[in-house]
Amino acid sequence: MYDLNEDPNEWYNVAGEGKYSSIKSELAQYLPQINVKWAEASRYDNNDYFRKQKAEQSE
Repeated sequence: MYDLNEDPNEWYNVAGEGKYSSIKSELAQYLPQINVKWAEASRYDNNDYFRKQKAEQSE
């Protein structure tokens, strides 16, 4: 999260600041409860995290 009025270049993430907790809670309702499986054609394999996720969750 960025304060575009104070930080138009988005250099400082303010999500960790307590005053934004209610906004984060409100936005959390839009997150999926279950992630979609990775497509075999996905090219997100440039690091160990993505390779592991793809291997565990591929279609």
